[in-house]
Amino acid sequence: MTERNLLFAAPHLVASGRRLFSPGGLLVSGGRVLFAGELARAELFAPAGTRKVDLPDSLVIPGLVNAHTHLCIPPLGEEGREDFSGWILKVMGWRIGVSDEDLVRETSEALRQCAVGGVSLVGDISYAVPGQYAASRIRVRAFFEVIGLSRDRWEETAEKAEKMAESLPVDDPFVRPGLSPHSFYTTTRECFKRAVAFAQGKGFPLQVHFSESADEVEFLRTGGGPLKERIYEPLGLSLDEFSPLGEDMVGEVAEVLPPGAILVHGTFLTAEDVSRLREKGFSLVLCPRSNRFLSGRYPPVTEVVDSGILFGVGTDSRASCGELDMFEEMRALADAYHGSYGMAEFCSRLFSAVTESGALLLGFHDVTG
Repeated sequence: MTERNLLFAAPHLVASGRRLFSPGGLLVSGGRVLFAGELARAELFAPAGTRKVDLPDSLVIPGLVNAHTHLCIPPLGEEGREDFSGWILKVMGWRIGVSDEDLVRETSEALRQCAVGGVSLVGDISYAVPGQYAASRIRVRAFFEVIGLSRDRWEETAEKAEKMAESLPVDDPFVRPGLSPHSFYTTTRECFKRAVAFAQGKGFPLQVHFSESADEVEFLRTGGGPLKERIYEPLGLSLDEFSPLGEDMVGEVAEVLPPGAILVHGTFLTAEDVSRLREKGFSLVLCPRSNRFLSGRYPPVTEVVDSGILFGVGTDSRASCGELDMFEEMRALADAYHGSYGMAEFCSRLFSAVTESGALLLGFHDVTG
């Protein structure tokens, strides 16, 4: 049985990217935070009967937000940089042979890793498997995936995603629905039109992969390259309903997606691209270790941070980053930043990205972050 009132006392407490309290106090009642700040004030506000828990040699921080991951995808073999199209084929091969029970088990293990790593909220790309988050004790924004270049395929996944999203109780304290039309290279504009209309009608957020790899960029601009030659043509997948975005990819994306949509990766975006996305009301999620593994480069962290666009940080899957470790993601972004802010200011903004900004873009800012 959970104790009603607890006061955690620590030498240091970080309330946000700009607020550090030494010593700090965290007052919790019934599992909800009542106060976080100076220890003396926390003691003053504590109701009679509150039990004090001392945490010596500790730093207390808010729960972290992993804004983009694929919880159900496990490690898929040897480490080392791979070309993107080859990796996609590996994931496709894994997906063919996996059962719903496997997906639930892998999701549970990934959620355990997140919790151990201090994460209180994840944005997950979900295959819409019943019971996938039943064991979760951290919050999840479940972006149910819609995918397919043929109408039959994307309509099938859209119907499944919509049904699953609508089945979640509106008062579920842990899981809230969203939609993820996977990417502009794996589905069609008609599919995006349906997904956007459904999400807007229900008030659900959208999360879309964009500009993750050089293979993707070439395919979206020209309709050719490794994705076509190594995946679509050999597998006999029709491209009759696909149309490239052309040279102005950002402009085309802004025509298809509404303001507020979350774009993930952006590995090959320029400073001008990021600025245009900010002006049009989009947000970004950066997954630096996954990008480094799959594309040999980090996302444009300098351009993103210096632009002022709302952004979060994600791990992507265990298949591309090994472990779901948000501290390693932050270290990678710090290594890659070479912008106008000093390191202290950059770290403050980065910490906000993995806490309150991440919660804001996932729509959980009312309860975490």
